[in-house]
Amino acid sequence: MTEKKSLNSLIIHPDIEPGVIDNAMLTRCILEYGPTEEAGRLFAEEGVHLDEATIVRLEFQNILRIDHLWMLKSLTKLTLAHNLIEKIENLELLTGLNELDLSFNKIEKIENLDALVNLEVLTLFHNKIRKLENLDTLTKLLVFSIGDNLIEDYKEMAYLRRFRFLRSVSFKGNPCCDDPMAYQFLKSALTKVTYLDYKIITEEERESGVALFRGLLRRLDETDEKAEKERIAKEEYEAKVEFYALSFVEYLSGPELLDSMFEKDPDGSLLLKLGGELLNFYEE
Repeated sequence: MTEKKSLNSLIIHPDIEPGVIDNAMLTRCILEYGPTEEAGRLFAEEGVHLDEATIVRLEFQNILRIDHLWMLKSLTKLTLAHNLIEKIENLELLTGLNELDLSFNKIEKIENLDALVNLEVLTLFHNKIRKLENLDTLTKLLVFSIGDNLIEDYKEMAYLRRFRFLRSVSFKGNPCCDDPMAYQFLKSALTKVTYLDYKIITEEERESGVALFRGLLRRLDETDEKAEKERIAKEEYEAKVEFYALSFVEYLSGPELLDSMFEKDPDGSLLLKLGGELLNFYEE
């Protein structure tokens, strides 16, 4: 019996050499998925302006590495599914991105997404990810797919509780899904999520999970409450900083203003080197 082949191995174009993204690939794929018939002909005649492209799909291209995307300044949707990508990288300039599809690749770690603060849809289906991490800045996340990865502990999914707008999560296909308690935990722990693996979560299902994980859920609630207070305090402080910046006096409400003034005072810096009581006076 022949060894069972993965879906990727069957549909990746065998005649395309493995490589990285370049201008020719971007132009070809934009034309391929662009307008058809007469509109397509006119579109091709006018030429492809990479800085104006809003949607780019680079699927089944045997791409090994994410690169050469910095010129796509208007991009809102990027699909890099069904490739050979092992690392998430070089996306930090695509700050207008709303949707990112990295499914069917070989990614082992979630990383380098901090700058994509407008991301609403993130698809990481069918990769080699074992841990949920490095997503904290994606506060607008609405839809998240992490199905068919290598997550072994279903409690790892409690990480998603921090996303206030998250409404749909795809999780099926991870090793921990074999545990019958996994979905009961997810339905009770992800209180803001409406759809789990594309099925609506009922109130009865949530309550059933709460009865089983009452102690753990209480601890998660306490942690979330603390994190929420810290978030609100940080937002209020940043709002004050912005307000004072408009008045040309930044950080008036904190120690930064005095610190910056003292750093530029050569006599004061010399006094500090003496140490002793002077350090106490400075701290006060």
